Amino acid sequence: GMPVFFVPGNCDPPSIIDLNFNGLRCIHGVNILFKDFILMGVGGSPITPFNTFFEMSEDEILEVLRRCLGGINGIHEILIVSHAPPKNTRLDRTFLGLHVGSESLRRFIEEQKPLLTVCGHIHEARGKDLIGRTIIVNPGPARHGNYALLNIEKNNVKVDLLTMKV
Repeated sequence: GMPVFFVPGNCDPPSIIDLNFNGLRCIHGVNILFKDFILMGVGGSPITPFNTFFEMSEDEILEVLRRCLGGINGIHEILIVSHAPPKNTRLDRTFLGLHVGSESLRRFIEEQKPLLTVCGHIHEARGKDLIGRTIIVNPGPARHGNYALLNIEKNNVKVDLLTMKV
């Protein structure tokens, strides 16, 4: 069947990183050549006031992202899957209006210029944004039926934010 790639969220136990069965694969801290793209991921979130299972300092987040660059030749476009959104975007604003995204992820996106970054974490910040040429997407929480349909061809990305009945 179709492979499924994922990163754990901040409420998931870090042990989920080692999950790998039936085409389901965690991409936290690794890169995978998939079709004509390099897919890489970072799970968890920056430190929160809620003391959840999987939180990292910004230095640790940057270390995970840099580890993802190992062995990349620069030929393929990069797609990032991150639980946390990048800092100071439409996608990291809490309902109180605070920007709580990852500074390290933002810096990494500005340096590496991936084609696309898909994130989550901030349930109320469903939507799309840009950092330079990079399209950033937060599909919103799946438990509410939210998802994003991404059509990617060469360096063209079409994003549809959709909802199904749950």
